Amino acid sequence: MKAKWTMILILAFALLVLPGTVFAGQVEVSVITADEAYDAGYSKGAEFYGIDPSFEDEDDALDAYITSDIFDEDQYDEIRLAGRLGDFEEGFVEGYEDARKGDVKVNYADALGKSMGKTAALNDFYGGRDSDWVDAIPSDRTISRAFNLDQMSEDYEDQFITEFKAGFKIGYEETYEKMMFDPAKNNMDEGLTNGQSAGEIEGNTAAQKDYLSGLEMDYDRHILSEREIKDRYRLSMASAEYSDAFVEGFRSEFYLSYNSTYRELLGSQAVNKTTSVFVTAKGGELTANAIFDGIDDPGIMVTIEPGTFYLPTHLTIDTMNTSYYQLGPSIRASELYRVLLDNPANTIDKTKYVTLSFPYYGDSNKGGIYKFIDERWYYLPSVVSDGMISTKVAPHTLANRDSVYAVFMDDSIRILTDVRDHWAKDEIETMVRRGIILGYPGSTPLDGTFRPSQNITRAEFLILLSRIENWVLPNYVARATYFNDYLTFSTYDRIISYGLNNGYILGYTDRTFRPHNPISYYEVELIMGRVLRDYSFRWNSVATQMMYEKAYKSPSFVDLNRKITRAEVAYMLYTLNEWRY
Repeated sequence: MKAKWTMILILAFALLVLPGTVFAGQVEVSVITADEAYDAGYSKGAEFYGIDPSFEDEDDALDAYITSDIFDEDQYDEIRLAGRLGDFEEGFVEGYEDARKGDVKVNYADALGKSMGKTAALNDFYGGRDSDWVDAIPSDRTISRAFNLDQMSEDYEDQFITEFKAGFKIGYEETYEKMMFDPAKNNMDEGLTNGQSAGEIEGNTAAQKDYLSGLEMDYDRHILSEREIKDRYRLSMASAEYSDAFVEGFRSEFYLSYNSTYRELLGSQAVNKTTSVFVTAKGGELTANAIFDGIDDPGIMVTIEPGTFYLPTHLTIDTMNTSYYQLGPSIRASELYRVLLDNPANTIDKTKYVTLSFPYYGDSNKGGIYKFIDERWYYLPSVVSDGMISTKVAPHTLANRDSVYAVFMDDSIRILTDVRDHWAKDEIETMVRRGIILGYPGSTPLDGTFRPSQNITRAEFLILLSRIENWVLPNYVARATYFNDYLTFSTYDRIISYGLNNGYILGYTDRTFRPHNPISYYEVELIMGRVLRDYSFRWNSVATQMMYEKAYKSPSFVDLNRKITRAEVAYMLYTLNEWRY
């Protein structure tokens, strides 16, 4: 009877954590064995029975667990990536079944160690003491006395103490870290969300006020300083991380909300001229003319391949009023055109592309076709030939009112000297034109190269991610300063702090981050699964596409623990994000 109650107390108190957990982004990845995966599944099955004992079919219980509040997504994903999901599921089924029968097997030493480690961590954290599991752990003698180990064999006692200590260390460190960072993470997430909501409302209001007052579109006249935002929303009463994230969220959303609202209010005033036609399954083309110095000149030609649509589709080209768009520092070399496709049947051949062409006689290296997205102009891969500049776009990208295009000349374009004959030249140069790749930091700020075959570091990878995902980066960097080697990456601590805060990447157990360590294919696979929220993401699918499109065989086919190159990262980020453009 005593043993039975001991089991129940242990199950109620211990949240068992998989030994050998793989942290996303760690270089030193521990291997998950079949026994470890089985034990993790077994403990979750027994735990879930205590929450919902209604299932007679253990497989149904497993399905319910995956959608329950106690589902540990990180643990489940790491076991799956290690190829041990079958062992985990087998353990879960048997754990649930044994719990129903009242015959649960528990690793007492490990479970008790983790539970007591968690308790010790909470005591230290709330007592204002630094994290130190070695100082907090009971002595061997105390452990032996607490669990009457002197009544067991010497071998059993030694093994129990060893497993207890291992469990204690895991329970202590994970709990202390959680107490350190979860409040800050929640504060930052909440602050960012609330700031964006406030910025959207104020941007919308400011745009309506300007429009009704007959003022031109100019969000600059309403910009608030950091101090004004904090005073208006009484952020002095909030935590530093909440306040900082609120300000960044407010600023980013105000800009987008003001401009989009003002243009919506303008409505037809933003359109100078409209041209339209029905395109059948045979395909076709439509040209919209523009006036340059009083001369009617072809402005844009839209060409649709035969078989792109299976039923007649309405194609419209609107010539836009340039005064309602932020044009940036580049030289405009065409009018602005909005291209819309109305495809009511929603039938489309996704292998087909729509070609956009403009007259162009400028520098072939500096010219490009750009699309206006979220108040920015994004470069599209462009080809200059015979007085024309062209690009190909997916038909689905023309099905919204944001599909505005123009040609620009960029005098500041950076030419990277070492990618001209590289297999990833097109992808790298496109990322350069979009401001995602700047080049390689050398003895000067940028040395004019990219070094495509060189391995990319953990920090460099996060920097590229931050640019292509448009991360809003609060100034609060407490999570980054947690690491002992913080001074080695303080110049980009906001980016690393953001990645840590969102769980995309973690550090090492010795409280270092090691930002200059090269990153492996396996680490990239884990991180991208989290960033994309697609845990079925596999690097090898990118590598296979790379091999067929570029005739380049990645070293990852030999070993995923090898280090990824800068060119491979550029290719991956380009292909994964092209749907946006």
